[in-house]
Amino acid sequence: MNNNAGSLEQNQIKTEAGFAEISRRRFLKTVVKISAMGTVGSVLAGCASGGLPLVRVREEEDYLKLVLAEVPELAMPGGAVTLTSAEQGELNIIVLHLTENEYIALSPVCTHLGCRVRKARDGFECPCHGSRYDLRGQVVNGPAARNLAHFPMRREGNELLIDLSSQ
Repeated sequence: MNNNAGSLEQNQIKTEAGFAEISRRRFLKTVVKISAMGTVGSVLAGCASGGLPLVRVREEEDYLKLVLAEVPELAMPGGAVTLTSAEQGELNIIVLHLTENEYIALSPVCTHLGCRVRKARDGFECPCHGSRYDLRGQVVNGPAARNLAHFPMRREGNELLIDLSSQ
């Protein structure tokens, strides 16, 4: 071992110009850390919305207005989105296209301990304690004992109106 580099950090080398350079090992560790931070950020953003696309809706007094023609994710049964608004940011509301002319608005908040559920192939699941709900928000297995909260909703032509007056 060469102990001539006493004042240099272990993973730096002295160049002819007198500047310390980063070693390959330290460079790769830094790249991995930065990549991991980007991945974690993306995952957290996905968790916030339950992994669903975010769609901005218009707020009108006690209801939200969603124009179906502006939301291709809801064009086919099985499509789902998380709602946002300019005034409030991300809302705790998921809209799901169930069947040809049937839509439902649910809260993504698990009724067990308040974690945010994620969309699964056949419903929703809670990443915290494993509660599962069907596509209508009904409990399939616990520990949750209550169904996901529903928001009253009606369709008027090409618009969905989600009633917030009871919330």
